[in-house]
Amino acid sequence: MFPVISIKSRLLKHSDCPPMTFIYGSNPAFSTLGGKMLQEVMEDKVTVEQIPNTFHHVHAENPEEFHTAMMRVFSKVDNNQTESPPSPHE
Repeated sequence: MFPVISIKSRLLKHSDCPPMTFIYGSNPAFSTLGGKMLQEVMEDKVTVEQIPNTFHHVHAENPEEFHTAMMRVFSKVDNNQTESPPSPHE
């Protein structure tokens, strides 16, 4: 529980934190509490995705659903992006 509380308190200090997505299996080997707790506090910044019929290795256990979830994440980022990232040469 300590790491979740620590991350939560640090993120709440920064109103400019980037959007985050937590991806879990539907039968997680680890607790989904961290992502869900942050989602409750930072609704517009945090998305929690659960991949059906998976445990820890969601990309290998259900690649089609993982791909679909990743496309949702990428689409959300593309739709919310208002500025181009700086060029590494600038």
